[in-house]
Amino acid sequence: MNLKPPLKISDQVDLLESRGLVINDKRAARSFLEHHNYYQLNAYFHKFYQSTDLFFKGTTFDHIVEISNTDAWLRHQIFAVLEPIENHLRCRIAYHLATKYGSDVLYHFDKFDDVRCWEKNLSKITKEIFRNGKNPVVKHHIDIYDSVFPIWVAAEFVSFGTLSMLYSNLKQEDSSRISNDYFRVPDEYLKSWLHSLTVLRNICAHSGYLFRREIPTVPKRFPDMNWGPSANSNKLFIFLYVIKRLSVIGDWQIFLANITDYEHQHGCFTSNDYGFPDNWREIL
Repeated sequence: MNLKPPLKISDQVDLLESRGLVINDKRAARSFLEHHNYYQLNAYFHKFYQSTDLFFKGTTFDHIVEISNTDAWLRHQIFAVLEPIENHLRCRIAYHLATKYGSDVLYHFDKFDDVRCWEKNLSKITKEIFRNGKNPVVKHHIDIYDSVFPIWVAAEFVSFGTLSMLYSNLKQEDSSRISNDYFRVPDEYLKSWLHSLTVLRNICAHSGYLFRREIPTVPKRFPDMNWGPSANSNKLFIFLYVIKRLSVIGDWQIFLANITDYEHQHGCFTSNDYGFPDNWREIL
């Protein structure tokens, strides 16, 4: 297979300039590319092409860097507001299942909705726990309990995605109890929302771009999730609205204040590029 040959950083800068990108400070551009992979920026470059490999007139390297920095900031903020939701979910699943079915509920297929899903989930849970084999809690249960883990221990060592799949395979009465009592939404919405937030979290974890991104796994729309021209958007805003619905008030207020401050301080943050409707402050 004939792959493209690699380019030196100075040649990368020259290539961008030949495509019409305005680079006011080549030294600064080279320095940036020494610390950021060219192809990490490639998604942003494509957002400003007027045709194949040709930038819209006036597009600057500095502006694309600002957008990249805004995305990095947003990813950090999203992680911060997702973590309490994830912790709350771990706590509620573990507590509900343990008190209803016992500490070893994970190993009883009849306590879950689908046996095949139960087998797949148990395999993933076991692998993720054993990746933390040096953790003293995990090591204790390996040595003393012959690698059998109570639900409240297992819940602490699985990924958000695996936790979401575990929740989705609960029996209807259990998933409904957790969703209605603790997250104030019907379980059909919580299942969809957790799956979508897993996708968003993975994008953020791998330094994926958010700017003008159409995210493929769209959360199921709650009746009040109908706003203006962005009603059919699969951009970031709808995910933020879901996060709002699942967050405690204090966590969400901090997140919203940070977004508002950033918008005021950075002209490069244009909310419509992330699917925000005009009345987004009223909605959020």
